[in-house]
Amino acid sequence: MLDIALGKWICHVDTFIFSGDIKLNVKNKNGEYDFELDMPGFNMPNFEIISISETADSVAATIFVPTLKKEAEINVKFTGDTVNGYIKVPFMGKIKIKNGKKISG
Repeated sequence: MLDIALGKWICHVDTFIFSGDIKLNVKNKNGEYDFELDMPGFNMPNFEIISISETADSVAATIFVPTLKKEAEINVKFTGDTVNGYIKVPFMGKIKIKNGKKISG
């Protein structure tokens, strides 16, 4: 588990259904990653983590969203207190994560 990934993060995203700051809380739950995503005014559906892989500074994950019966992908790279990458979401495509900042943790 990457210690650099743990904590609360904030980044700005622009999509056709949401534009604004999202917050992601990455936690250690008994040696496994646990994610909480907060998008103001948008109810996030439940999801299940299918797989996670990591390198020295990156995390890639595949999640399954039961309500959509689709998978989504996350691929991010951490540099100090910043994060960059993308989330590939069904029906929306790739959502870029640029200059995300660690806000605690």
